[in-house]
Amino acid sequence: MTDPAEAPFVFDPPSRPAAWYLLAPSSALPRGRVLTRRIGQDEVVLFRAESGNVGALAPHCWHMGAHLGNGCVTGEHLQCPLHHWAWDREGVPGQIPGGGRAPASARQPGYAVAERLGGVWVWMGDGPPGPVPGFETFADDELLTSHGRPVRLRCAWYAPAANGFDEQHLSTVHGRALRERPQVDVPEPGRMRMRYLSRVTGTGLADRVMKRLSGDHIRVQINCWSGATVTVESDLGRTRSALLLAFVPVGGEVEVTPVFTTRRGGPPGMARLRLAVARFLFTRFIEKDVQVMQGMRFRPRLPLRGNEALETFLRWASALPGERTPHSSTTP
Repeated sequence: MTDPAEAPFVFDPPSRPAAWYLLAPSSALPRGRVLTRRIGQDEVVLFRAESGNVGALAPHCWHMGAHLGNGCVTGEHLQCPLHHWAWDREGVPGQIPGGGRAPASARQPGYAVAERLGGVWVWMGDGPPGPVPGFETFADDELLTSHGRPVRLRCAWYAPAANGFDEQHLSTVHGRALRERPQVDVPEPGRMRMRYLSRVTGTGLADRVMKRLSGDHIRVQINCWSGATVTVESDLGRTRSALLLAFVPVGGEVEVTPVFTTRRGGPPGMARLRLAVARFLFTRFIEKDVQVMQGMRFRPRLPLRGNEALETFLRWASALPGERTPHSSTTP
């Protein structure tokens, strides 16, 4: 009989982790606007009330089931397009047509919502929400941000998430070499971190720019937040920048939205210039990963000798809470 302690590791992450999901730039949701977004198999209807606050509700009205994405904002409420029942951000009904009172049981299911780094985030999961993803070495108010166009990858969310902790691919895909062994830890529940110092071995234009800016010493800090967001903070010595990658599972695929950032300040126009440079460098970096991961069926075989950081990530991701459905991407 096989000793349970010797049983092989089975990679079994949730199909939709319990996490904060970046669903839209804040600029895409002005006052009075209604947006519908999908996370996994579920839709979420976002709206911004006249006060500026954002609500996130389940799509089908409690009363008759009409889709609230076809409704409109009236004051602090989202009004159903059918019988004009109006729901506030907590899912509590306001005055209903005819002046009557809604039943005490009337509640529209909703989700916790937050705004950070120029984006609208929605918590999907049981239990209280964790921290909204951000950066460790930057304060939000010192950053200039720019949301990039979402990219749809034909793979599961855990492929690009794991990619950030795959030290071997830094050499094979990106033309980087580690100057020291990476440090991996879990500073708080739901967040895994890797820190390393690298040098440039690639010869492309972006590689040459990075080498010149950094003096060939690039200090990097990567955090994965509950599986749904990866943040990358780069210290090049003379300048620092940061990237956020938000993952939204849709079916068996994943939509990846980059958020580029740089520090504010300096002479007029300097921050915009730094942001443009950061966007160029990060975009070239991301494009290489996109080419590799399109159509990927992520099936890791452990142990991963020489890639212990990735193995640690896989075990961490398998223990994440969330919704679990059959994973075609991990089956032989």
